[in-house]
Amino acid sequence: MLIVLLVMFAMPAMALITPDAVTTDKLTTLALTTGWTNGTDGTGVALLTFTTPNGTALTAPLAGMFYSSQVATGLTATALTTGATASKGQITPVVAAGTSFYHFITNATGELDLTITAAAGTWYIVFTQPDHKLLLTGALAITGP
Repeated sequence: MLIVLLVMFAMPAMALITPDAVTTDKLTTLALTTGWTNGTDGTGVALLTFTTPNGTALTAPLAGMFYSSQVATGLTATALTTGATASKGQITPVVAAGTSFYHFITNATGELDLTITAAAGTWYIVFTQPDHKLLLTGALAITGP
């Protein structure tokens, strides 16, 4: 499953985007590609890659927040069974021992790979943007043990 989404980020008033300027402080729009691998043990791996709209890799990490939801609109946060871990980039729960809302930082090329442990069902990773709009991954199906 391959899903491409656009993310809007605030930009300083006079900043310009040039073909060689792919640091995150100069971008207003990023593309997000999501790959999904479903495990059969109540886990799955989301392979998230942020790029420029034309597909150019980032040359600096991207930071933000995300939460998990079982609602297609993303309007309700739903806690994961035991949370999420990152193998590329890093995540930190906003609430100690929390399992639904996280700070994230991608690696230097805009990648964030998340292993999610959750109850069987359809899940979404919801990114909150600086303008407070929500950006959802596509449906991520998890099958239970």
